[in-house]
Amino acid sequence: MIVFMDALYATQGVMGALHQCDWEYVIKFSKNKLKSFAKILNKQRKLKRMIPSQPSYRGRRQEFYWKNNLEYGYDWELMVSLVACLERREEVNKQTGAIDVKYSEHTWISSISLTIDNVHELLNLGARKKEAIEDSINTEKNRGYHYKHLFSHNWNAMKGFHLLMRLGHALNALSQFTKQLKKYAKENGSSATLAFIKETLFHPWLPDSWLEEQRYQIPQLRFLME
Repeated sequence: MIVFMDALYATQGVMGALHQCDWEYVIKFSKNKLKSFAKILNKQRKLKRMIPSQPSYRGRRQEFYWKNNLEYGYDWELMVSLVACLERREEVNKQTGAIDVKYSEHTWISSISLTIDNVHELLNLGARKKEAIEDSINTEKNRGYHYKHLFSHNWNAMKGFHLLMRLGHALNALSQFTKQLKKYAKENGSSATLAFIKETLFHPWLPDSWLEEQRYQIPQLRFLME
């Protein structure tokens, strides 16, 4: 079990509780708040390294540095590691059209010792993936969906509202990037579009028997002149 958490949970109490449960963890932390950790980690910056087979990830040039096996906790019962990722990326300036170079740094506390062989899996595929999921929820909270601080005394109503919100967000994302879905909704209406999506998800259109038949048919290429 590995728990990925944001900087709100970078406390001795939380890490101690996870340690008692024998759970591994990777927790984001702020250098401005945990300054003692920041000093230790900054001394390792000169040792920063790129992953040999993967110098960049999602268009970002990455360099990692870390410090393993630090004693921490109320009774020094915790053994933690600190790790940072320096990133360099290029973005198009929306006002001038020029290419701007942007830099960022991300830091974490981990119960797992870091090596050049596991930083990608732990940070890019684990900790950073969590941030992508949370950003989707943040869209519903702060970017026009009005998901903040709504409540009900009926728990089923809460669950239903959450599921409908996720469904609405998904449909908006599909509509934004899929012209065909916009056309279908415009021609058939919202109810028919929702029914179409449900049927697609719950009733696969291509059964195994049909796919098996297609394997033995000779394909044909036809041109339609208009």
